[in-house]
Amino acid sequence: MSDNSNNDAHRGALNRRRFLQAAGGLVAAGALGAATATAQTDGERSKWSNPETWDGSPPERGDKVTIEEGDHVVLDTSPPPLNGVLVNGTLEFADGSIVESTDDSNGDGGDDESSDSGDGGDDSSSGDGDGNDGGGSGSGDGGDTGAESSCAPAWDPETVYRDGDEATYDGTRWEAEWWTRGDEPGARRYGPWTELGPCEETGDGGGDGESAEASVGVDAPETESADDDARFDGDAAACAQRWRPSDSHETAYRSGDVVSYGGKNWEAQWYTQDDEPGEAQVWQEVESCSIVPGGDDGEDVDLELTTTWLLAEGSNALVRIGSEDDPYEHDARIALVGLGGENVRGEGAEAIGTKLLGTWDGGSIEIHGASRDKTDWTQLDAHADAGTETLTLANAADWEAGDRIAIAPSGSDPWQAERRTVASVSGNQVTLEEPLDHDHYGAVETHAGTELDMRAEVGLLTRNVELRGDDLSYADRDRGVDSEYAAGFGGHAIFADPGRVRIEGLEAFRCGQSGLQARYPLHFHHAGDQEGSYLRHNSVWHSFNRGINAHGTGNVEIERNVVFDTIGHSYLVEQGLPEEEGNVFRENLAMLTKVVRERDRAFGGNLANPGDVRRRPKQQNAFRPAAFWISNPNNTLVGNHAAGGYGAMGFFYDGHDETDVGLDAAQFDVQFEDNVAHSYSVRPQRQLDGYTGDVGEDELLRSWRISHYQHICQGIGLMMQLEPMEIDPDEIPSDRSDRLAGFTAYKCEHSGVWTEFQTSVLEDSVIADFNIGHFAMGGSETRNTVFVGRDGTDNDIAPPPTRFKTGGPDLEGPAMHDATNGGRYEKAEPTTSNVEYVDVDRRHNSRLTPSARTTDE
Repeated sequence: MSDNSNNDAHRGALNRRRFLQAAGGLVAAGALGAATATAQTDGERSKWSNPETWDGSPPERGDKVTIEEGDHVVLDTSPPPLNGVLVNGTLEFADGSIVESTDDSNGDGGDDESSDSGDGGDDSSSGDGDGNDGGGSGSGDGGDTGAESSCAPAWDPETVYRDGDEATYDGTRWEAEWWTRGDEPGARRYGPWTELGPCEETGDGGGDGESAEASVGVDAPETESADDDARFDGDAAACAQRWRPSDSHETAYRSGDVVSYGGKNWEAQWYTQDDEPGEAQVWQEVESCSIVPGGDDGEDVDLELTTTWLLAEGSNALVRIGSEDDPYEHDARIALVGLGGENVRGEGAEAIGTKLLGTWDGGSIEIHGASRDKTDWTQLDAHADAGTETLTLANAADWEAGDRIAIAPSGSDPWQAERRTVASVSGNQVTLEEPLDHDHYGAVETHAGTELDMRAEVGLLTRNVELRGDDLSYADRDRGVDSEYAAGFGGHAIFADPGRVRIEGLEAFRCGQSGLQARYPLHFHHAGDQEGSYLRHNSVWHSFNRGINAHGTGNVEIERNVVFDTIGHSYLVEQGLPEEEGNVFRENLAMLTKVVRERDRAFGGNLANPGDVRRRPKQQNAFRPAAFWISNPNNTLVGNHAAGGYGAMGFFYDGHDETDVGLDAAQFDVQFEDNVAHSYSVRPQRQLDGYTGDVGEDELLRSWRISHYQHICQGIGLMMQLEPMEIDPDEIPSDRSDRLAGFTAYKCEHSGVWTEFQTSVLEDSVIADFNIGHFAMGGSETRNTVFVGRDGTDNDIAPPPTRFKTGGPDLEGPAMHDATNGGRYEKAEPTTSNVEYVDVDRRHNSRLTPSARTTDE
């Protein structure tokens, strides 16, 4: 399509709106082969439902939409499913008069598989003057005038390229001559790449806004293009999971497997790894498919925007739902559809992918749901036995019938966490639609004058503003929300180079993208200093990849959120960068954090190569995740509850070599107060990557013993490993004190606490129901703390029912364990002062130094 025809379309002869002129030098539509629509508001507020907003013709199914800088569009109706929404101005969700949608098949759609490559990976079809297509139309920006061509997607060492595929590397465009992966363009004289010449980057916001011809970042050369209209056909069959070439026997395709590619579903006739559908006989075409098949998930909302992505780009760009002073009252949903293959912006580590809500180049997001004012989470005030339909809460809750809640486990089995729907509420009494399957404890005990609060937490999952991945997100369509483990390609929110992000009262459901880095439900991505930004009173649940992340970002307030049922870390400070300081995690709840299966670990890592200090920057401990995984200790954690995880930990300060990440150990400032961790299990040895039910006592004990190794231990309430394990203790500042105050840990199968080096001070804490109370290394100090064990009978002071006792190995382990022996360096001895032991046989305080043994005797 020439520039002349584009300009005609932009003036109103839309011809089904085949062009979208985006601000900042982006032409999104024609290059991607999709219909497009541009708001025409002349800087005034204008309603989406008003045809004049769109020069007479509102967006249709499969269109790409832009809101230009200076324009302000109010979304007052649920539009049909769209193929991307670019906001350079303001997009505001109406909270007043909402117009009923006229699209009778608008719903929680499917995939974005075939909008991918051919939609812009090769510009030869757009007639834009690409130096490889013979000059295109010769109009618009002058055809082929000898100037640099626009760049193809950046070369990716993990991507498979075939004959004719193009990629950009070091400012030069290259064409593959045969199948290749990992071969660096230009590295070999007779390699698979042919140099095509220099190219000009135009897809990330450069240019003059009128002549740029880059597509909206397509970055999947192995995926062919398809008709966007067909992909958004509400009457077509649902697209299967997107085809990807396999690099292993485990992930290969076998007879009967069905994939989607090029807008069609294909069935494998026999075993294959990287044969491309449509190019090899192994694949038989089944039918055309849609990423947004008709129908919805049966849950009505007042306003829904269904799209492959929604991006606020530019310093004047804003996506807004409510305001801090006037929160949004209606029920609204952003439904994200797609199965991948596209990259909307960025390259390499800065790429943001697709199926997203995000920011770029200074864009901002303001979401303020009225549900921010509801009770985020509380605790039981009485035992709730299996079979009951009533919960007695510690506080009155303003929840409503239909709200979804999660109830934390009380024993050491994290799988006893439960999700239920509220039937009614009266004060602090909550009636459930279905009875409980497990017992949940609801009492505060007192031991040696110290309170031990073991009341199960109850968290609210429902919020009135929702960010949701579509029904087609699951990698295995037989899996679902009730599966113990379900990988998938869900939606994600990525705040890259944002202006300001303030989100409260949001529910993120079916988000995260398994096996992919930087694709998490709520994620600040190299955002720098974000003072004034916050994530509070939100929920993230049933996540395919992690929860809430501050990566390369500092000074974000993360407060009173509920994260439930996540594969991988629930809350995290990701890389240990100097920028990741000053974040405040306050009174958040994490529940059911689950180990990541090996094939879904974006950063790798396994028991044979577990990610020790020499490799950890790449592997991030997905094989033993944490409710709170903190790689830079200079952040504040106060009043958080980590309530159960499988093969996981509660709080994990993960040490890095400061030469790798630029941290100064002398400047560490740990702020850790009044946090709680309980119900963290050791996964059975034979099921390191599996999820099954009960196992025998002997097998569990073997797993518990192997979990003692530093690099693979799990089932710990708090692990403090600020420095690399092989560092010389003399290199650690002796005057630094890492205070761990007011900590409560119970029913953790390995240890309540694991600390390393003389800087750690555990104080004013209570550790109960442990195999090891405090696994102390290198001079750690324990003071003003109570250890509560269980002997062969119930506790005489405040006996919990037997069913609440820790399962697995017996509980005759030590309250204190001196683990200073061995290792590369001599370490100082742990010490104790004013420590009380209740139902603990101190003869089991194994290998304690004489001073530690006798201080309190």
